[in-house]
Amino acid sequence: MPAKKQNLTVKVSREVLDLAFEKALETLKMARAWLCRPLSPYPYFAPIASLLKFVKVIGCDTIAVDRWARIYFNPFFVLSFHPKFPKDISEKSLQQFLDAYDVGAYPINVLVEILRHEVEHLFRQHHRREELLGLNSPDELEKWNIAADLEINQHIHCPQLQPIMCLPERFGLPNGLSAEEYYLKLPDQPPSSGRSGSGGDGDGDVIIEAEGHNYPVLPQRMDEGGSGAGVPRDYELDPNDNDPQNKGASEAQVRVRIEESARQIKEHAKNRGTVPADLVEIAEQILNPKLNWRQILAHLIRKARTNAIRGKEDYTFLQPNRRNEAYHPFVIPSMVQYDANAVAAVLDTSGSMSTADLERALSEILGIARQGNIKVDVYMCDAAVHKIVRDVKTFSQIKEIVGRGGTDMVEGINRALQERRRRYHAIVVLTDGYSPFPQDPTPIPLVICLVGKNHESKDKMPSWAKVVEVED
Repeated sequence: MPAKKQNLTVKVSREVLDLAFEKALETLKMARAWLCRPLSPYPYFAPIASLLKFVKVIGCDTIAVDRWARIYFNPFFVLSFHPKFPKDISEKSLQQFLDAYDVGAYPINVLVEILRHEVEHLFRQHHRREELLGLNSPDELEKWNIAADLEINQHIHCPQLQPIMCLPERFGLPNGLSAEEYYLKLPDQPPSSGRSGSGGDGDGDVIIEAEGHNYPVLPQRMDEGGSGAGVPRDYELDPNDNDPQNKGASEAQVRVRIEESARQIKEHAKNRGTVPADLVEIAEQILNPKLNWRQILAHLIRKARTNAIRGKEDYTFLQPNRRNEAYHPFVIPSMVQYDANAVAAVLDTSGSMSTADLERALSEILGIARQGNIKVDVYMCDAAVHKIVRDVKTFSQIKEIVGRGGTDMVEGINRALQERRRRYHAIVVLTDGYSPFPQDPTPIPLVICLVGKNHESKDKMPSWAKVVEVED
C-alpha cells in the first residue's frame, strides 16, 4: 500500500486573502445573476437566489447558508474551479493568479449548481425539519447534514462537483428518498464521502493558512451545512446584526420568497415538466399545507382562555339585573360570563358516513375532550339534530349513533350557535363533506374536519372556514 501523503500547507498574507475574497465575491454575484435569469435551468429559484447575501467571514471551509439567506464561503474553494487556478500553490502563484483574474473564463455553471444547492436547503426548509426531529448532539447534526445533502444532490449532475458531493450511491442507498429517510438509513457514524484520494492514500490536500484559519482548496465534501441546512456553525453572524453589509433577510422575507418559488415551480412543471418530482411535491405542501386540526383547536382554546379572563362579556335577559328596581319600569339585561374551553362538535350521522368514518370521528371527539380539559357537547346531525350529548368524556356517552338519513350540517351549526346554556368558542364539524354549509362566516370559528378516504374535495368547502383532513 502506498504511503499516505501529508497535506501541503501554504501560508499567505492578509492582502492575498482579501484579494481572494474580492475575486470570489465578484464570481459569486455573477453566478447568482445567472441563476436568476429567465433562461436559467432553475428560474423558479430566482426569488430565493436574489435574496442571498454574500458575507465575508473567517472560518468557512467550503460554502454554507444560514437561516437568513446569508452565504458564507471559502474564497480559495470558490476560485479553485477556475481553469487558470494554480496547480502548484504558493503565495506568489496565488498573487499572480489573482492579479490577472478573468471572471469571464470561470465555468459559471459549476458555481450556479453550488448556489442552487444552498438555495434548496432553504426551500426544502431543512432547518425546520431538523428541529422536528429534535436532534441535538454534534454527531446527530452531522448525520442530518449528510442526509439533507443526499436529498438535494441526487438531482445535481455536474461532473466537476461529482467527486466531492455526498451522493446516495456512495452510501449504498437508493435515489428518491427524503432527508428523513436517508437519516434513518445512514449509520450513526457515516463513512467519509470524500473525493477519491482526498484524505486517503492518494495525494494530500492543499491547505491555505491565512488569518489563523486553514482553508482547504479541495475539501472532502462540497457542503458543510450552516443553520439554513439545520447545522449551525460557529462563524455565523448574529441574525440581529444591523450592519448593512452583513444583515440577513428576516424569516418573513425568506418565507415569502419560498412561497413565490413554490408557485413558480408548479408553473414551470406544468409548462416544461423538467422539475424533480419531489420539488413539485414540496411546493404543493408549501402552498397547500395540511393543517393539524388539533393544533388549530389548541390555538382557538388558548384564544378562548384569553377572552374568558376578561370577565363578564355578554348580556342576557334570562336572569334579572340586580339594579332593575332603579330602572323601573325598564327591564335591563344582566352581564354573564360563559364557560371557557367550550367546543361544539357537530357529528355527521348521515347515511354517507361509513362505520369506519364514524368510528374515526368519535375517536377525534374524545381526543378533543381529553386534551386541556375541554368541555365538548356533541350534536348528532344528519338533516336535523337528533341528539345532543353534553360534556362528553367517555366513548359510552356517544356510542349510540342516531340519524343515518340525509345530510345538512347547517342544521347542526345553527343549533350550536343558538345554544343558550353555553357560549361555544369554536364549532367543529366532523363530516365527509357531502353537505350544505353556511354561505356567510359564522360569528365564532368553524373548523370542518373531513373524515374518510373518499371525502369531498377541500376546494368545495367554504373559503372562510378552517378546513382540515383527518388522516389515519
